[in-house]
Amino acid sequence: MSGVPDIDALIGDHLEGVLGEEGRLRLEAWLAADSVHRRRFLRLVMDHAALTRLAKTMAAKPPTLRTRRILARRPRPWLAPLALAASLLLAIGAWWLWSGSSRQAAIVDATTVAIQPPAADRQPLLAGRRLAAGTRFTTDDAALLRWDDGSEIRLAPGTEVEIGSGLGLRLLRGRLDAVIATQPAEQPARFATNEALVTVVGTSLAVAAGAGESSTEVRKGSVRVRRIADGSEVMVNADECVAIAAGVDLRVRPLGSPAGTVHQVAAGARWPDLAKLQPGDVIELAAGTHAGAWRLTASGTALRPIVVRGAGMEATALDASGASTSGERNGPRAVLQVDGRHVVVSDLSLRGARNTAANAAGLRLLGGADAITLRGCRIDGCDIGVFADSGPGDLLVEDCVIVGNGMASPVRTTHNLKLANRSSTVRGCRIGDARFGVNVELHDGHHRLIGNRISGGGEGEIGLELTGGIASRLELVGNLVVGRTRAAASNHDRFIHAKRPPGAVGSVQLTVHACTLAGTPLNWMIDAPGCDVVLSSSIVVGSTRLATPGTRLGGQSNCLPAGVDDAGLTGTVHGDPGFADPAAGDYRLLPSSPCRGAALPRPPAIEPPGISTPARQRASDANIGAY
Repeated sequence: MSGVPDIDALIGDHLEGVLGEEGRLRLEAWLAADSVHRRRFLRLVMDHAALTRLAKTMAAKPPTLRTRRILARRPRPWLAPLALAASLLLAIGAWWLWSGSSRQAAIVDATTVAIQPPAADRQPLLAGRRLAAGTRFTTDDAALLRWDDGSEIRLAPGTEVEIGSGLGLRLLRGRLDAVIATQPAEQPARFATNEALVTVVGTSLAVAAGAGESSTEVRKGSVRVRRIADGSEVMVNADECVAIAAGVDLRVRPLGSPAGTVHQVAAGARWPDLAKLQPGDVIELAAGTHAGAWRLTASGTALRPIVVRGAGMEATALDASGASTSGERNGPRAVLQVDGRHVVVSDLSLRGARNTAANAAGLRLLGGADAITLRGCRIDGCDIGVFADSGPGDLLVEDCVIVGNGMASPVRTTHNLKLANRSSTVRGCRIGDARFGVNVELHDGHHRLIGNRISGGGEGEIGLELTGGIASRLELVGNLVVGRTRAAASNHDRFIHAKRPPGAVGSVQLTVHACTLAGTPLNWMIDAPGCDVVLSSSIVVGSTRLATPGTRLGGQSNCLPAGVDDAGLTGTVHGDPGFADPAAGDYRLLPSSPCRGAALPRPPAIEPPGISTPARQRASDANIGAY
């Protein structure tokens, strides 16, 4: 199919108007596969049109030798004029030439960021702007596109799309969720990825695209999904999905079912060979205690991750108490050590990882580990809760309980979380009682703590340090952070601590938005000399010492104790914030609180703190503080 002579024959049939349905699908797949193919096709169409005009001009004259040579190069007779060639080109179905160009363009209903080719300048697309066909952009935050007929498409953060001329778009990477109003049969909505063309008349669906793969999920109605590589098609109905990737059968399966093999493991039974797992495989652990320590070296993909899951954090335990977690002989240095990419660990309790070096973790990620998710898990009784070695990979920790980790002696490098040189997001978690370290210790990279309850660290609550000479950035959004009185031998100045060593190359930036920081009189609330700190819409109580000298502090609309030095801040509310019952750990606001309705509007670059989590339920974005 991919050979040049075969394609030339298909193009010739197309130009003659005799291309059948099978040929049309093959030609369409060839066009969609590569921009070089599309340019070659357009060039041949234009050559054909030019030769057609030449033939008409010369028809009344005896052909010269030069004309005969030109005409002899034609692969087929030219029977169609230029207008016919153009209309047939439109009908080929390359995604950016969809029918329905007269229909309305999309409306951006949330702030996003556009990429304007070819200069790739990043410019904000504000809410309410209509988007012309061909507009290509990437979302920083979640965004909503709406058409005049009520159809809506929600784009996840980090999604790159190009708007089509009708109702639909091309998804280059990321995920979209769409609710499509019923469309005319001759003008369906269409979504394209590099692997597939999805045709919709009216339904609710989601489309995702990763590196060399894509997937379609249907919640209502049905869609037709065509694999571009070979033109094969399947119908995907309500509560079904299909994945498209090289070497994977085009198979429709129930929505939410694994794309690979499910390995069910009873408590006490032997696990499958973790090195031989394939993308989409699932290790399903039965309730009970699974004794040992494990190392996972296989990798999934963005749309077909490898999953290790239990029956719930209180029901299924991985216990390394009697196992070696020294890391010797290529063994694990954790209850579960992950070396691969695209792995999800969920609904488990991880405990008992100890070694003489005080660096055994509940979950340990080596430098090559990337796109790792830890969800709905409990980690306690380990030297370190979660340890991520230096590496550029992404980590998501959500809805977890990570408490009581650390050595039973004053080793101040044992933390609940220790994450280095990564892009990490920790949200909706309860993190506390790091015995002889910091609850969350971060080194380099870009880190986000969203909607967590963090309390009772032995050496402080949150630390951010520049160690590798690159920029370090920490965003705290909607967190409740409660410090405790330090022991006599501890570092009394650590509550939120950001460190930029003298002479270090790179910047350290700390953003604190809509947080409640409740410390003790012994603490500096923010210890960040030489660092840039923005404090906004947050409550800081328990100490009149806000920031150490040398901290570059700015921001507005905060609630601070009376008499605190708030140099660099504006719009400060001084006095009692009006907590419900702080002695009992209840930091919600009383109806009479001066913090109600006094917050700064959320900065566009910061994820909204209104997510509902087990750790915190935010009452209103208009309130100062975490509630």
